Amino acid sequence: MPSLQGKAALVLGCGGDGNIGRAIARRLRAEGAHVMVTARSKERVTAFAEEIGATAAACDISQKGSVAALADEALREFGKIDIAVQSTGEGYLEKFLNNSVEDIERIVRLQFIGPIYFFQTMIAAMKDGGSIITLSSVTAKIVINDHAVYQGTKAGIDQIVRCLAAEFGSRGIRVNAVAPGPTPTPMMVGLETLLDRAAQRSPMRRLARTDEIASAVAYLASDDCFITGEILQANGGYGLVGPPVEGR
Repeated sequence: MPSLQGKAALVLGCGGDGNIGRAIARRLRAEGAHVMVTARSKERVTAFAEEIGATAAACDISQKGSVAALADEALREFGKIDIAVQSTGEGYLEKFLNNSVEDIERIVRLQFIGPIYFFQTMIAAMKDGGSIITLSSVTAKIVINDHAVYQGTKAGIDQIVRCLAAEFGSRGIRVNAVAPGPTPTPMMVGLETLLDRAAQRSPMRRLARTDEIASAVAYLASDDCFITGEILQANGGYGLVGPPVEGR
């Protein structure tokens, strides 16, 4: 029997073809879960949802009301939420002294404030335990130039993951993160030089595939997993490779 048979799952961040969110949604469906996939615009995920046999919905994680409405929609559709996965993000690379107020506020709202809204809403919606998973990054534990705001938001959310795991474990809710390294996705278009350098530096001498990251998420989502408060480094050991590297 598939490991997630009959589970109800939400996956935020499925708007881009070939992105990690879509790989996660595919894997959860393959494991038997009922899945609701989201993007800021429902139209961006309608065809994808039909392709994998999921339900499409809209959600802007930076707006708490939008996240709350998504949870309500999932509860109406499935009657419960067992698994909630947050995979939104923006690969913001810019010289630190050039970070504008607008860019800083956008990244912080998307990658720090938004995930907090997500955690609050999903914990409140999970009545009989569940698994909450957010996408972190290997850059939360290493240093890459021109990437400070992005890295800071990811590192901050990693600490919140640990706090929530400790606080809500008594309710049967597990909270974890998966930390990819540089991964070939549409978000990385234009950064092929960085990807090539990352592959050369990796202990495995290659980059992760999106389906490998999805496998890590599927394990954390399963009832066989007795893990909470952890940042699973699904990056082939990229966090082990030593000194800082340039962002570009």
